[in-house]
Amino acid sequence: GKSTMLHAIAGLLPVAAGTLTVLADRPGRVGVAYVLQSHHASEHLLVTAREVIALARRSPRLSRASRADRRVVDEAMERLGISSLANRHLADMSGGQRQRVFIAQGLVQDSEILLLDEPVAGLDLASEHTIRKVIDEECASGRTVVVATHDLDEAARADQVVMLNRSVVAVGAPAEVLRPEHLREAYRGRVMELGDGTFAVDDGHHH
Repeated sequence: GKSTMLHAIAGLLPVAAGTLTVLADRPGRVGVAYVLQSHHASEHLLVTAREVIALARRSPRLSRASRADRRVVDEAMERLGISSLANRHLADMSGGQRQRVFIAQGLVQDSEILLLDEPVAGLDLASEHTIRKVIDEECASGRTVVVATHDLDEAARADQVVMLNRSVVAVGAPAEVLRPEHLREAYRGRVMELGDGTFAVDDGHHH
């Protein structure tokens, strides 16, 4: 249900029941920016990193990006460590590099809410570290960042956790949610307590 929730917040899926209120309507800013996992994009697209990122800044009414737009794109690439890849095609990049390009595309939209679907899943350590650092910076700046993840260590870094398995299992601070009883319910009992306050989870999603 995690990706479904992100789709609903982004307005891509209608809400079947209940209500959904997205508090992201400050004048002059994009409400929601949504970054899917990089594997949702074709590896054979003959577009460069700069072109992909700049698309998120380009107004449909303008044929060329403004100087301010180019500065924002340059800053995002620098933050994600991909300035040297500006003119490289996505087809020539690793999965981690492509994911950093798409994270940069989300950043330049200057949105109130940034939605990230498993932003570091399966990435190399360098890309994982860079993306997590940027997420921390965005949260510190006041932007709301919503991350869908199967990684319990990543969930433990959040301010607020919503544990889902078709329905809501628990909501609250990580210490309140990431507890054995909630994990047993979410993972249908596939939890092993190791005796020292830690536990292991058999997550079939990644088998």
